[in-house]
Amino acid sequence: MLYNYRIKFVSHNLESIKEIDSHFAKLKVTQKKVVFLPKKKRIFTLTKSPHVNNKSKEHFKIEKYNRLVCLTTSSGILKTLLKRLPNDLFIKVTVVS
Repeated sequence: MLYNYRIKFVSHNLESIKEIDSHFAKLKVTQKKVVFLPKKKRIFTLTKSPHVNNKSKEHFKIEKYNRLVCLTTSSGILKTLLKRLPNDLFIKVTVVS
């Protein structure tokens, strides 16, 4: 039986997000749509020295990459797909009626 799924992928690693496309190319799916969601950036600023050199600061950046995939497939095929994906992905699967 075929179900409509929405799968949201979130990761800090861009290479693992790009691997999703190669896995979906091998998969036999009747309907597939990939939505590129905007990446989220957080920038942190820390002072190097707490007392004397207050102007010397370090900047750090954390980026989150997001993809949303809408597809129609069976649950068995979806399970095999999720087992092959990298481990550093955060995955949220919802069934759409």
